[in-house]
Amino acid sequence: MSDSGGPEALTTAETSTRPQVVILVRARESDAPSDDTKKFKAAAELHAAAANATDVGETRKYTRAPDAAEEAEAEAASKTAELGKEEPGKEETGKEEPGKEEPGKEETGKEEAGKEEAGKEEAAEEVEPSTAKFVLPPELEEDPLDQPTERFSNALRPRKRTAADDVTVGAVIQVDLQADPSPLTPFLGRTLLERAARAAEVAGAPRLLLVGGPEMGEQRAEVVAAAQNGFRGEIEVHEEDPSPDSFGRGRLLLLDGSALQDGAALASMARVSGDKVALLLSDHGDGLRARTEGGAIVEFGTDLQPNDGALAGALACPVEDFKLMSQLGMRAALDRVSREERLVGRVVSETYGRQFRDGSRAAQAERYCYESLAGGKSDGLFDQWFGRHLSRLVTLALLTKEAISPTLVSGFAAVIGGAGGVLLALGRPVWALVAGLLLVVSAILDRTDGELARLRLDDRPRRFDFLLDHAILSFLLAALAWGLDHPPDGVGGWEAAIKLLPDFAVRGLSLGGQPVSATLVGVAGVAGVIALLSISTWRGPPRARATGLERFGDMLASSFGSRDYAYLVLIGGIMTLVQPNLGLMAFVLLGCTALVYGFASLLLVVQLIAPRPEE
Repeated sequence: MSDSGGPEALTTAETSTRPQVVILVRARESDAPSDDTKKFKAAAELHAAAANATDVGETRKYTRAPDAAEEAEAEAASKTAELGKEEPGKEETGKEEPGKEEPGKEETGKEEAGKEEAGKEEAAEEVEPSTAKFVLPPELEEDPLDQPTERFSNALRPRKRTAADDVTVGAVIQVDLQADPSPLTPFLGRTLLERAARAAEVAGAPRLLLVGGPEMGEQRAEVVAAAQNGFRGEIEVHEEDPSPDSFGRGRLLLLDGSALQDGAALASMARVSGDKVALLLSDHGDGLRARTEGGAIVEFGTDLQPNDGALAGALACPVEDFKLMSQLGMRAALDRVSREERLVGRVVSETYGRQFRDGSRAAQAERYCYESLAGGKSDGLFDQWFGRHLSRLVTLALLTKEAISPTLVSGFAAVIGGAGGVLLALGRPVWALVAGLLLVVSAILDRTDGELARLRLDDRPRRFDFLLDHAILSFLLAALAWGLDHPPDGVGGWEAAIKLLPDFAVRGLSLGGQPVSATLVGVAGVAGVIALLSISTWRGPPRARATGLERFGDMLASSFGSRDYAYLVLIGGIMTLVQPNLGLMAFVLLGCTALVYGFASLLLVVQLIAPRPEE
């Protein structure tokens, strides 16, 4: 449906950090059509009826009955003709001179003169449907816009598709505030509408249109604010479905605002080209089940078995199909497209996108979708076993506390990690154990800040957290080396640990026949951390869609973001408390240093042979 009113500017929220354009389209009383407009629309409806009135073997002709005013005008014109006093600038109605076109009538077919018999109708296959003739009121006879034959014939004529028809030009989100769950229902800290808006941005939509109707009422500002939190481009609010002409050429994403949307899956669906209409199918969710054959959807059903997935509340279609979707209703439109063999299903089994039967199902899904929405890409061995379970508890406790930002959590984690490093420098077994505990707490908080940022849709580069991770590791290695070279009385240090090493390892740790000190090993470890930081910075931050060597390199670059070394220190502290005279913390120092150089070397090789392509 086209908009019944003109666009009206809506002021952008002052809290927005980026300029945004929000357009509100709604009907106004001042836009009520005039009498002339109503007449024109009535005539246009007659044109449309004539264009669609062709049956097999006949062509229907429609003549609009004159109203009272026109009858009076026709009678006056007849009297004037009888008196022979024709008014200048007007032609007599009911008379037609040879070779001239009768005023108020249009002929759209080409007929040879003298071959048309009165009262005879030609076969439909020989005459175009647009041959219907109309008697229009005089005020519309000279209207330049009154060209229904050309307008309708152009609309029905298929055009040649080009590359411009395969470009995503926008996303439309249906906002039904009466639905259960509502688009404003929170889902892990952000509303479903915010997540849908961010997914549309990730999928590459340059503009976002919210279609909600007048029932939004006082919640319109809340709806706009939610969309602005997720989408940083142009946003429009419509009370009725916008006209397809406002999009130009291209493809659209149609999203259910009450579903959980996945940006990566939408991007995959948006890559469908041609005149195909694509539906996103997921392994999870409460949407209709669909069965496909050769990629084409052949059947829908609530309990369809077997099936290839459930509808995830997302669709991609050509712009010219948008009017069909909005007028017929989604189910009827999909049935029609399916009969035309243009309906395909994009099965993305790893997507977390899904539809919900009700609000309780959405609440249950939070537990299953947590890792997909909050999980990072740098889980270490110990971090995967222990850290993620503990960090989830902390993250959920802080999720609704907006005053506690991810950066604040990063700073707190750095302070605790620094305190652990100071205790390591003391060299006492009991302090080594406490230091290990503090470093584990720091590692959990370090994981929490990333989860908070992802759940809150904060995708800004977290350079501060990245630098803190490497700074704490450098401080840890230096403090550990100092404590081993300066052990308290009765506590084994570096020299005690060297005696436990095999001969080839002792020779490898010697310079000029003398064993190197722990301090020198610590300095080498710090240099390795700096090298790892430099190569990682050269490479850039990890990308969600990385594959192959690129993904392997991202894992190496973020290897110490997991802080598995904190658990190694804790294990070393426990062993030192049991055997304080063996200097077992030296093996932690050697192991961390070796890992740093190993990861840095591999990352350098990957970056040289397979550099990351530019965005």
